[in-house]
This record gives sequence, C-alpha cells and structure tokens, in this order.
Amino acid sequence: MKFTYPGGDQMEGTVIKATQVRVHLGNSADYATRVELIEPDGKRSKHIRFAYYRRPAGGGDRDWTFASQYTWVFSVEETMRAIQDAQELGILL
Repeated sequence: MKFTYPGGDQMEGTVIKATQVRVHLGNSADYATRVELIEPDGKRSKHIRFAYYRRPAGGGDRDWTFASQYTWVFSVEETMRAIQDAQELGILL
C-alpha cells in the first residue's frame, strides 16, 4: 500500500492482516469498513489503519470509492491498553 500525506510525504508498506470488509447499507450511501495491520517500509513498528469506502445507496461493486482512513501509529500493545482503558470507562463495551 502507498499513502500520500497532505504535505506530500509518502508512506509505503505491506498489509500484513486485514479484517473482512463489512458493508453498511444506508438511505443515501453505503459504506464498507475494514481494519488493516500495516508494516511500513523501513520501520520496525506496525500501524493499524481504519479505512472506509463509500458508494451511492444501492450501487454496484464497481461504484465503491475510497472515503477516508485513520492510521493509528502506536504499537499493538499501546492500542490494547487504550482499548482496555476505554472498556473500563464504558466507552467501548
């Protein structure tokens, strides 16, 4: 995978694992979500990317367009600690 940041910097890496795509049907648009574990080129740590795609409601498989992503650049261990903290506070159940 390759990503260009708004400032022009680029990150390249390999998707090591990914969840199955989940499709969420809506009235005006459909969304597909996926979580990926990425190993950036030249770095030892791994990143987690939350990505989603959008298409007009009821569109076909060729209508999906990239909508957004959030790349969490903390270690898997730090991610688990953050999730556990959120669960303890009732933010995540």
